[in-house]
Amino acid sequence: MSKTKLQLLLALSVIMTGSFFCLTGNVNAQTEKQVKIFDGKLQTVNELKILDQSFEGVMDFATVDLGGDGISELAVSYGYQATPEVKLYRTDGSIINSWQPYPVGYEGRINLASGDFDNDKKEEIVTAPGEGGGPQVRIFDGFGQTKFNKGFFVDDEKNRTGVEVAVGDVNNDKKNEIVVSFLKEGKNWIKFYNHLGELVGTPFQIEVLDAFEPMKVTVSDLDGDGKGEIILGAGMGNEPEVRIYNDLGVSVGWFAVYLAGFRGGVDVAVANFDGKNYIVTAAGFSGGPHIRFFNQKGEAQLNNKFFAYEESFRGGVNVALGHFSAKGEDTIVVIPQTVTDVAELSGSGKTIKVDVSEQRLYAYDRGKLIKTFLISSGRKGFDTPIGKFTVFKKRPLVRMSWFYGENNPNNYDLPNVPSVLFFKGPYTLHGAYWHHNWGHRMSHGCVNISIENSKWLYDWAPVNSVVLIQE
Repeated sequence: MSKTKLQLLLALSVIMTGSFFCLTGNVNAQTEKQVKIFDGKLQTVNELKILDQSFEGVMDFATVDLGGDGISELAVSYGYQATPEVKLYRTDGSIINSWQPYPVGYEGRINLASGDFDNDKKEEIVTAPGEGGGPQVRIFDGFGQTKFNKGFFVDDEKNRTGVEVAVGDVNNDKKNEIVVSFLKEGKNWIKFYNHLGELVGTPFQIEVLDAFEPMKVTVSDLDGDGKGEIILGAGMGNEPEVRIYNDLGVSVGWFAVYLAGFRGGVDVAVANFDGKNYIVTAAGFSGGPHIRFFNQKGEAQLNNKFFAYEESFRGGVNVALGHFSAKGEDTIVVIPQTVTDVAELSGSGKTIKVDVSEQRLYAYDRGKLIKTFLISSGRKGFDTPIGKFTVFKKRPLVRMSWFYGENNPNNYDLPNVPSVLFFKGPYTLHGAYWHHNWGHRMSHGCVNISIENSKWLYDWAPVNSVVLIQE
C-alpha cells in the first residue's frame, strides 16, 4: 500500500471512530491555522491572519485591554526559538509592539496572562517562562517596559519545570492577584502574589502523577461571591480533567473533559453568554481542536461537537476570553499551540527517537527537534529492539548485571549505572561511564549515552514519553 493511501485510510479511521486524540502520520491539513474568534452561538465573528505558518515553535496568548476602552488587543508569545518574544496586535491584525521578556539564552515558551493592577483601567501583561526557564514572573506595559518591579521568583531559581500564570481577584479585596502554577517534587503548587511580587494568601498543592508540565490556570468568580475560583486544566502527561478550587485550596469541582488516555494537556477559560458562566476547555498537543463547554458541575453545555479548526488538526489549541466590540460581549478566542505539520515521530508531547543505523538519538518536544547526540546501541547478536515503546519507569541509579554462564566473556556486573529510562522489559536508555566510543554499537541491547547527555535526557523525558527505535 502506498504511503498516501495509508495516510488517507488512517485519517478516515479517525473521523469515523470519533477518536480525536490518536495520532498517525502527517495528519494536519494544509489550510492555515490563525486566530479565530467565536460568539455565544459559536459562530465565527473574526479571523486574524497574524500567524506565520512556517513558525516551528510553540505559542501562547492572552487578550489584553491596553487602552482602557473595553476592546481587547492580543498578546501572542512565540517560544522554542533562538529569541522568544511577545508581540502585541490590534483587532485588525496590525502589530503594536514586540519585545523579549527574558534574556538571550532562554529559548523556551512564554506563558501569558493580563490584568489591571493599578486601577487605571489599562491592563498589564504578565509573563512566565515554560520548561527550561527559571520561575520568574514579570509584568509589562504595552510598550514592553517592566512595571512595578523587574520581576520576581515564585520558587527556587533552579526549578526549571515551567510556570503557568493567571490573574484575578481570588480573595475579594478588590485587587487582582497573580496566580501561579508550577511543578515540584511530584506536586502541582498554586501560589498567589500581588503585583509587587509579595506572597499573599495560602499556597496549596495538588498531587499529580506523571505530569511534566504544570496545570493550566484561569480565575473566574463562578458563584458570584466576589472571590474568583481557581480553575485548573490538566498539564501534559496527566489525564484530561478540570479541577476547581477556592483560595484556601478547598476543592469545589472536578470533572473529566476528554477521553481517558489523552495526555496532551487541557487549556481552560471562562466565558459568560446570556448571563451564564461556561468553563471552556481546549485539547492540547496531539489532541484534535475540540472546544467544549461545561457548567461548574461538569455537565456539558452548548455544542459538544464544536471544533475550532478542521478535526484532523493535532497541533493543540489555546483558548481565552476576549471583547472585540463596543457592546462588550464575551467572545471565545482560539489560537494554535503549534502550526506546523505533526509527524508520527513527534506525535506526543515528548518523543525520543533512536536511529541505530546512525547511532544517534533525537529528542522532540511538540514536534520540534530539541536536542540530538551520538549513542551506542546493541552489538550484533545483542540488538536493541526495533519498534515504538514508551518510558514506563525511571531510576536515577541501577546495578546492571547479567550472567551468561561460567567464564562467559559476555558476563557483566556494573554498579551505579546512572539516569536509567526503561522502555521495554529490561531494555533501557542509560548513562555509560565505562566507555566513550559514541557512534558505535557497544552494548548488550540497551542504549548507552554519555553521562552528560543521559542526565539531560533523564531530567527532560517523563514517564510515558514515546521511544521510537528505528533502523
